[in-house]
Amino acid sequence: MPSHATAAARYLSLILAVIGVPATRAQPAVSTSITFEAASIRQSKPGDTRRLMMEFLPGGRFRAANTPFIAILGTAYDIPWQSIETFRIKGVPDSLLTERYDIEATADRASISNSAPVKSRNRTIRLMLQAVLADRFKLQIARRTEVMSVYAITIGQHGSKLEKAKIEPGDCQESAPFGGSGCHQFLGGAGRGIRGAAVDIADLALYVSNWSDAPLIDQTGLTDLFSIQTDGWSTMPSDDPTRPTLFSVFERLGLKLVRKKAPIEVFVVQHVERPSLN
Repeated sequence: MPSHATAAARYLSLILAVIGVPATRAQPAVSTSITFEAASIRQSKPGDTRRLMMEFLPGGRFRAANTPFIAILGTAYDIPWQSIETFRIKGVPDSLLTERYDIEATADRASISNSAPVKSRNRTIRLMLQAVLADRFKLQIARRTEVMSVYAITIGQHGSKLEKAKIEPGDCQESAPFGGSGCHQFLGGAGRGIRGAAVDIADLALYVSNWSDAPLIDQTGLTDLFSIQTDGWSTMPSDDPTRPTLFSVFERLGLKLVRKKAPIEVFVVQHVERPSLN
């Protein structure tokens, strides 16, 4: 990716640390039968100072304001979009990397049950968002698997020190906006640490991948929801040797990061256009 794309990613990292993002697992290929009932897309005006905002809302609604295309794309395919090292969508034209858009999209009432778990509802909204990108941005993506260096999250030598969440998985039915404190959602980042009230280890792996030099994968075998709060950490030891490393942050949770090779899904953009606006 060109050098100015790297600068764009660094800029997006500051946004991500402020707003937080929901963390859920990678999704299957987009199905044209899963679509929003209505979707409006507008390009943000140059110099727009509104705060970036994305929300998954009850009833199958998605809303984005003043949001870079690359963030929308990463959200649709549920992969970290802040870190160049862990970004798994290739071939995005430079001209679209940071173009900003407002999106208002609503699903048919019969498409998503409000009684479904929040992770299930958000998975469906992501598939609908993929369909919007295919329809309005003419996005064509090929998927492939590459073996690459990763950090596997395992249980530490002395066992997990994770605190179980106060909410049960079956009670995770309320959607929350980005930057909120809903289930399967984090706030914060490397600078100030991360906080999640009811998250699993797969959520942790995806979220922390935004600040690591390789993707994280869950190999703990843990399936419960946990309350996780960490200190901030140094993304480069030379930045501040007094701050903990990512490895020591995980050690305090009773977890260990093991460097290894593993198959990871990547996405290659074969075609994309500026969207038809309305």
